[in-house]
Amino acid sequence: MDHQHLQYYVEIVKHGSISKAAEKLHIAQPQLSQLLRKLEDDLGTVLIERYRKKWDLTEAGKLFYDYAITTLNNFSFMANQINELENGATGTIRIGVATSCVHLFIDYYAAFLEKFPNVKVLLTTSPSENIRKQLEKRAVDIAFMLKPQNVTLYDYKVLREQNCVAVVPKSWNWGNEVNVRQFHGCPFIALGEMKDFYLTHELQHNFSAQKIEPQTIMECKDIAVAIRMVEKGLGATIVPNMHLFSSESEEVDYIPLADFDYAMFPVLLRLKDASFNKITERLWAFIE
Repeated sequence: MDHQHLQYYVEIVKHGSISKAAEKLHIAQPQLSQLLRKLEDDLGTVLIERYRKKWDLTEAGKLFYDYAITTLNNFSFMANQINELENGATGTIRIGVATSCVHLFIDYYAAFLEKFPNVKVLLTTSPSENIRKQLEKRAVDIAFMLKPQNVTLYDYKVLREQNCVAVVPKSWNWGNEVNVRQFHGCPFIALGEMKDFYLTHELQHNFSAQKIEPQTIMECKDIAVAIRMVEKGLGATIVPNMHLFSSESEEVDYIPLADFDYAMFPVLLRLKDASFNKITERLWAFIE
């Protein structure tokens, strides 16, 4: 008994006639009658009581009809699911997102989800250095993160160039533009050194060149945590401006830096030799 046999039986019942069902199915009436007899033999029961001018479903025939309808519907649903999976309309994507790029990721993903609403995401968030390690271990398929200096192992797409900004408590009233010299002697939340990411090195070089010595109260590799510290009024920090248009905090000012021209590049990153399911390829192609 296969899928086609179930479909033939349903058509016989729907049309109330083997001849009409045969016409609908474009097969010979004797062939369809033989199929019905074989179904009954396989099940060891009579499905349809045949009379000269009419026929009736037996109780077994009704039960088998319900089974056939359910099975065919389930098969159709499964076939649609497989078709969507093969065409890249559904599936699961493992995404690593650097905490500095969370809001950037949400913007892109919201647009992607409008087009592919049945996608499931397994999301990992961590600083960029850790996300890169997850990518190399193939624990995630693609990553939204800051661009590392060495990208020979990866394919990548630059998303939006980001200059750095001063993040300061609003109560400090530093105005609309900041010079690096204003950090001299101020409580400062420094971004910790991360392998292959040079923002901290460049900032320290700038401080040294201008003989500036902030009062470093903390080193933190997580940009989001550093900003939360600023919201509490504990100090100021300098970060790429990914949070500039995303923070809803009324306690923080994001202020352009007049004399620190260092840009960072959030990227979509994947390993060059990795293979991906179709929905992951769709996301990669979707983001420009």
